[in-house]
Amino acid sequence: MYREGQNPLEIMMNTQVQVLSTDGRIFIGNYIIITIGILRGVDQTLNCVIENCVQRIYSLTSGVQFIDMGLQILRGDYVVMIGEMSLTIDNQLEFDNIQAAPIAPQS
Repeated sequence: MYREGQNPLEIMMNTQVQVLSTDGRIFIGNYIIITIGILRGVDQTLNCVIENCVQRIYSLTSGVQFIDMGLQILRGDYVVMIGEMSLTIDNQLEFDNIQAAPIAPQS
């Protein structure tokens, strides 16, 4: 639960999130924090670390493709949106049958 003065993104720490980047790429992974000595987290400029990161690539002609990205550090000026995901819903999707236009770059 959010507390006044707390970074609103801290409530999503250690959860599965989806990140939309300025170039239209979508990253899925575990959102984690920075602690001394262990690289994890987000800061006030929205720099963030995504663990077990997978990029989803959408196409109008084939199902969703997945690229395993491992641990990713995303610069805050590269992030358009971070949203918490429901693994229950995500696991029910049939990605082989999903076709969609790629997301256009955002500014």
